[in-house]
Amino acid sequence: MESHNYSLDNNLPSNEEQPTATSWWHTEEAVLVAPYAIILLLAVLGNGLVILTLAVNQRMRTVTNLFLLNLAVSDLLLGVFCMPFTLAGVILREFVFGQLMCKLIPYLQAVSVCVSDWTLVAVSVERYYAICEPLRSRAWQTPRHAQRTVATVWTVSLLLMLPIALLSELRPIRDSSKMKCREDWGDLLYERLFTLFLDVLLLVLPLLIMVATYARIAATLRSAMQQQQTEAATGSPKQNGSPLAAVHPAQREASTSLRVHRGATIRWHQRDPDRSLATKQRIIRMLFVVVVEFFVCWTPLYVLNTVSLFRPEAVYYGLGYRGICFLQLLAYASSCCNPITYCFMNRTFRDEVQYLAGKLLELDGSPVDIRKYLVPSMSNNITSLVFGQRYPFEDHRRKFLDERLARVVRIIGSGGLFTFLPSWAFLFFSMLPFTNVGKITGLLQEMFEYVSEEVKQHKSTLDESSNRDFIDGYIKRMEENKNNPHSNFKMGNLLGNVLNFFGAGSNTVQLSIQWHLLNCADKVDTVQRNIQNEVDSVVGRERPPCWEDHNKMHYTMATIWEMYRWRTVAPLSLPREAAEDVEYKDYFIPKGTVILPNLSAVHFDPTFWESPEVFDPHRFLKKDGSGLISKPDQLVPFSIGRRMCPGETLATVEIFLYLTTLLQRIKIGFSNVVVLNDFESIREVLSMKEMLYRTGNLTVDEAGFRANSLIGNIFSFFVAGSSTVKETLQWHLLVCADKPDFVQRRIQEEIDKVIGRERAPSWADHTAMPFTVAVLREVYRWRTVAPLGIPRLAGENVVFKNHFIPKGTTVIANLRAVHMNPKHWKNPEEFNPLRF
Repeated sequence: MESHNYSLDNNLPSNEEQPTATSWWHTEEAVLVAPYAIILLLAVLGNGLVILTLAVNQRMRTVTNLFLLNLAVSDLLLGVFCMPFTLAGVILREFVFGQLMCKLIPYLQAVSVCVSDWTLVAVSVERYYAICEPLRSRAWQTPRHAQRTVATVWTVSLLLMLPIALLSELRPIRDSSKMKCREDWGDLLYERLFTLFLDVLLLVLPLLIMVATYARIAATLRSAMQQQQTEAATGSPKQNGSPLAAVHPAQREASTSLRVHRGATIRWHQRDPDRSLATKQRIIRMLFVVVVEFFVCWTPLYVLNTVSLFRPEAVYYGLGYRGICFLQLLAYASSCCNPITYCFMNRTFRDEVQYLAGKLLELDGSPVDIRKYLVPSMSNNITSLVFGQRYPFEDHRRKFLDERLARVVRIIGSGGLFTFLPSWAFLFFSMLPFTNVGKITGLLQEMFEYVSEEVKQHKSTLDESSNRDFIDGYIKRMEENKNNPHSNFKMGNLLGNVLNFFGAGSNTVQLSIQWHLLNCADKVDTVQRNIQNEVDSVVGRERPPCWEDHNKMHYTMATIWEMYRWRTVAPLSLPREAAEDVEYKDYFIPKGTVILPNLSAVHFDPTFWESPEVFDPHRFLKKDGSGLISKPDQLVPFSIGRRMCPGETLATVEIFLYLTTLLQRIKIGFSNVVVLNDFESIREVLSMKEMLYRTGNLTVDEAGFRANSLIGNIFSFFVAGSSTVKETLQWHLLVCADKPDFVQRRIQEEIDKVIGRERAPSWADHTAMPFTVAVLREVYRWRTVAPLGIPRLAGENVVFKNHFIPKGTTVIANLRAVHMNPKHWKNPEEFNPLRF
């Protein structure tokens, strides 16, 4: 007898009204492709990252996390071996993968679900004994016991689900040459009994066990909290029969108070029992969310399976094709929800942000260069992952890496011509230490040597039974694959991966946060106030923000998205190189060509964004302000495609936590700085005699002829006469390469006409070469090398228009704003020498 069991691989109704292969994009199937693809991507990436994190971090190798690792493995199995085939079945409405896969896919799906289900049961039992029976649990609550439990769960699951593999067969769809994959039980009674058995095994029994264990855990934690409140009120510990009394000896509470800028007093409690109890509560909340997610996602499909055996027509005609597909997607969604829950309900990032906020509060409102504190805070997130420890802010080891990484970023960010070099030319210039490529190579070599020493120390202190950090885990994988000539687990890759963690995980996020803080200082009454109001409304002042809060903080998330667009940290992304000859539209791209995606151009394209030069978070909010709109396809700060940056979620979480935590406790503003943005103000203010002092340097006067002034002037010659001119010349050459038929050809024609080929050009020739001079002026305007000029210092109190500028105020002239002002320049974003 034909089965109606709704396994996820091929459980859609099949009938004579199937779309053809050429018409399916015009039917309901097209709507389902995107969510299937998104869930598949999140499941594979999310669970892969969870597996990697739990595998390499020694501090996270707890019994609970071993079970969570097993849960991630089963979810990954479901994503890799089931989802792609299900998606193909959704599109084609037939099974095209042959008899072997017909048996394998439903079997693996059933095994994966069974493993996930009973792993959650094992976690609930483990937590019950750890919290409610701590003394009895110590004898068996060990990693080895957890490993045996995991092995048992897999073995039993593989055996119990064997009937699905044995009975799944390919069967023809009636009146069609297409095939479907179904279980053939021979007798409907056997099928119904097996389905009811699965309902009890995978739904009813696990649910009863977990409800019982978590209810008992909740009661125990509630009792412990009441006991601690009583102790706090009476000032002495109360001994009673609480299970937690055996493992949490009472200690006296120590607390400190800090007055913060926004008028709130934050109390920092340092009490070990409180912190331990809070940790347990946090773990239980996370596990409870995982359990709820699992049953919410899977219960409808189990019910559907059971109902379809007794009333199949009610399923087919009641739910329809789209309804059944939705239940499939809901079940699959559990495999991508779990890693999100693991990552976003922990306190790794929040702890580091709280430390940073505390350091800033110690300044008590004094002016500060935020980079001094932000750089070590961000890099500590990475050192915890790769080195297994965080460094104090002033630690020389952390400074060594941060300083060299900053120099590499400055060179790359300068946009030198080396960006366009093919790989063979890059290798050649890397051997010349005076070139930018050579400088980068030298800096990276120093960082490689430092990381190599860390690796040597890890090797000498390696513990085979546990991993302290990423390096430990990688070293063990290298040892396992030492006889495999094709393995990628090599020392060079280890060193490169560690440096990539530092580069991608700290520097880019740090720059984004700096832009956010600068923007908040510039827009105190709009952006900063709106975020702080949202923090007060959603989070309050009594607890730190957490990632879960982002769902209710629409303006803050819109601000983060808008900053991704408005100030793209990697405007040209990372260079790609064509591995083969490629034809794209009407262009031929030969092998070896360097390709740069101009993400900034996409983010400032008026075709997609209204007034793109304006910072406006409301472009990402619904008109009624009730929530965020769907993320636009044109927002691509992390690039696009298979080589896009995989750290988008991590970066967004870090930015959200840093921004909200700092603004919860600190008001950000400028310290005696005035920025002039229009031409008239710049011309008038900088002409005042009170502004004839530059920051740190006197202008020319008779008293300035001293040895230190001579040294300063020589240095200024080098900076102004080489660095800025070099940058400007690079922009000219780039424009010529980009516009060979307009700019380059006309300049060359002018040269041939005025100078010829027999002599070198001289300055006197410029009067007869108007187009060349116009190009020079347009580059000065279009790409202002010093966009904010040189800071000035008010030597006296100044009243300008209706503004009072006190003595000592730094005055900055925003030359870039003048050059891009549409009042003075038509289409200012366009490069057009003809305007001169």
